[in-house]
Amino acid sequence: MQAEIKEIIEFLETYFVMLYEGDADTMEKVFHPGAHISFIDNGEVTIAGRDVLKGRIASRQSSKDAGVAREDNILAIDFINANYAMVKVNLVIVDRLFTDYLSLIKNNGEWIIVSKTFHSEPIAK
Repeated sequence: MQAEIKEIIEFLETYFVMLYEGDADTMEKVFHPGAHISFIDNGEVTIAGRDVLKGRIASRQSSKDAGVAREDNILAIDFINANYAMVKVNLVIVDRLFTDYLSLIKNNGEWIIVSKTFHSEPIAK
């Protein structure tokens, strides 16, 4: 699985840069069109398509624009087999720490996110 680990690390670099720079257009490169995003918003479970996340990214200030140093980490990569993986990452976006669980599938030789569940909380100052 060494080759797959390397591929996923490279893929996640694109994901991290997308979020750090607030580049909503890159969503189409890293998320499957049918991908779903799940999170709790104001106490309610929300399950939405990638366009909802794209809108959130496009409408908020990016960490780059806020002058916040890039901070992201791969916490775990767990393979089902060479074509399926679960990934846990955390990253800072402006003043919040996000923890993301990503379901990845290798499609036509390229990794793509099919599901994202995330939680965020304010960073203590």
